[in-house]
Amino acid sequence: MSKRKVYPKPRLLKTEKWCDSCLVTFPVSYNYNGGVVIDDEWYEGVEVPDPDVPEGYKLRGIGIGLQLNAHPPYATYYLEKVDPSAPKPNLTGGWV
Repeated sequence: MSKRKVYPKPRLLKTEKWCDSCLVTFPVSYNYNGGVVIDDEWYEGVEVPDPDVPEGYKLRGIGIGLQLNAHPPYATYYLEKVDPSAPKPNLTGGWV
């Protein structure tokens, strides 16, 4: 039985303005090859639920790998506006 560190549902964090929207980071689930120690306890991986995406937007991958030195690891995505009438999202953090 695998032991995975479970985290609560994350929020999208703004990192920088990009095109008509922004880049966002958020923690993701990951299985470590050989395991990882978090808070002095060994785990095979981490489990993080998917973040809520604002209505009228979608997450689009931009080919950047995960930031694996964070626990849990972080992914960076482009928050793409798919509905022109969608309001600007109210996100935390960042330089936007």
